[in-house]
Amino acid sequence: MRARLSPRLIMVLLACFGIGLAYRAILAPDVNKGERLVAMFIEHCAPFARDRKTPDPTGLEHIADVPGQELWADANSALSLEFDAESCLISDVLQPLAASDHYLMDVAVSRLIAQQFPELTSEATPDHVNFDRYRLWTSHPEGNPDRWAIQFYRPGAVAGDRTTTLRVGFPPE
Repeated sequence: MRARLSPRLIMVLLACFGIGLAYRAILAPDVNKGERLVAMFIEHCAPFARDRKTPDPTGLEHIADVPGQELWADANSALSLEFDAESCLISDVLQPLAASDHYLMDVAVSRLIAQQFPELTSEATPDHVNFDRYRLWTSHPEGNPDRWAIQFYRPGAVAGDRTTTLRVGFPPE
């Protein structure tokens, strides 16, 4: 004889399952790392790109201080913010993105550049760069002292590095 669950027990189990889903959605929502990387770049690195304004890591956890460089992390996405006098970058170095999420991040970054930095020019990938993904957008031609750039790269399997990075950089002063 098979045991049957009473309708009341089924309702209680469904309610508990629903409460569990609601709890997860409110307190531990899924984080789209592509969207979060773009949001962190806009918040922390875009002001640096526009005005050389030192990034404000409020809301992030301080991880390390290397002389002249700081490393911070976003607890929800495990993305990091790293900056020094010449650059600001957001990376998934602490917990690399799943390969299935790469396309969405690539699209999010391309949209970011088109919307926030339309003045930048896309440059061809140099022949010596053999990465899974490499994009470079620059403000001025090479050799111009006012040149600055945004790089988006993922070395990938060939280099043995699955880390994805979005970086704005200036020449050393």
